Amino acid sequence: MATRLSITSRQRLWQVGRAATTIAARDTLRRIGIALTPGPSKDAAQRARTLRTTTDVAAAVAGMRGLTVKLAQMASYVDPAAPDDVRNGLARFQDAAPPMSADLALGVLRDELGERLSRFAEIEEEPRAAASIGQVHRATLRDGTTVALKIQYPDARELITADLEQAPAIVGLLRFAFPSMRVDDIVAELATRVRDELDYRREAAVQARFARAYAGHPRIVIPRPIGALTTSRVLVTEWIDGAPFASAATLEPEERSEIGEILFRFVFASLYRLRLYNGDPHPGNYLILDGPRPRVAFLDFGFSRSFTADEMATFEALIRARVVTPDRHAFAETLRAAGLVIGDDHDDDVLWEFFAPYYELVETPGPRTVTPAWASGILRHTFDRSHPLASAVNVPPAFVVVQRINLGLYALLAELGATADWRAIAEDIWPFVARAPITPIGQEEAAWRLERAR
Repeated sequence: MATRLSITSRQRLWQVGRAATTIAARDTLRRIGIALTPGPSKDAAQRARTLRTTTDVAAAVAGMRGLTVKLAQMASYVDPAAPDDVRNGLARFQDAAPPMSADLALGVLRDELGERLSRFAEIEEEPRAAASIGQVHRATLRDGTTVALKIQYPDARELITADLEQAPAIVGLLRFAFPSMRVDDIVAELATRVRDELDYRREAAVQARFARAYAGHPRIVIPRPIGALTTSRVLVTEWIDGAPFASAATLEPEERSEIGEILFRFVFASLYRLRLYNGDPHPGNYLILDGPRPRVAFLDFGFSRSFTADEMATFEALIRARVVTPDRHAFAETLRAAGLVIGDDHDDDVLWEFFAPYYELVETPGPRTVTPAWASGILRHTFDRSHPLASAVNVPPAFVVVQRINLGLYALLAELGATADWRAIAEDIWPFVARAPITPIGQEEAAWRLERAR
């Protein structure tokens, strides 16, 4: 039986459909204009078309929430080699979306907290950040504790439902800005999990796991959630003062590399030691903290995924066969068993070469600088449908999440220009290798783990 759209959902669907039609019409006219442009001027005309179309997309997305904004966030940072004009057109969605009014936010707080609202001594009216389904205010409890107060938009559930119902239209919007990007798998992965983000109690539980796991870490800070003040639509956590990720651009290369190592360690240590991923790796979720040594605070745990023992066994088998003790046949067989490749008629050597970019960073020992060109190359390889193997490569659910994290991480490492011996760091993290750490951060972390174990 077909589900009837609510008035808001019908309006939402009409809004996106109208935006897609308008942008398509404008883009068609621009393409015709380029076709009529003399040869020497075609490149400039094409660049102008890309920028103008990106501006149209940003304007259309500006009044939307949920899945739409998440896709805009990803498009703004995932390809570090994209033109600056294109990235900047959507970059404001990394840490901001149109906020709701102070009265509306207070109404949500009253409905959700009731008498518990009296525990707050002060709540700033202007939000410090506004994201896809909620906005964050700085507040002070009566005991003097400064907290981050995340308030969900009243219509978030309905709007996300509408977003999911017309996801193909959203894909169409983003394709005008990034025509070569195959976003269908990303949208499907987001659609299966974005509803989980609506329950802030779930997010608080996941964040509490991360906070406990990294309590006292010398370089990683996770704000602790305050469960007594958290509901399905209100999340209260410790407040963390820090600078936005973009501020890292002003640091020395060595400091930027240390930040890159912190990000790398957080992602893969969380995977291999906690079997847990924080699946939203955009720059708005990271703060650079003051201090004598670079530290990073990690925010927003709404989009997280845990992994089963079988899934982890597959990740380990691939790493072993590809990197630790290279074995082309074992690697190919693991790919097939995991469902990453459909069919048994593909040569082991062909599979080895096709999947090489995903392991290149950790395959060879020694220092390596992550560049925009390299990170962009992996992205383009991922979405290249012209490769003979493209039609045979499958992306099981667990790998959709992992690949999204990897692409986001590589883009951030490239933005930092981070240099490190990534193979040595990975072997320090992988529990099935567990080599002695060689970097100062690794040694600090080892000492921290030893102290926790006492």
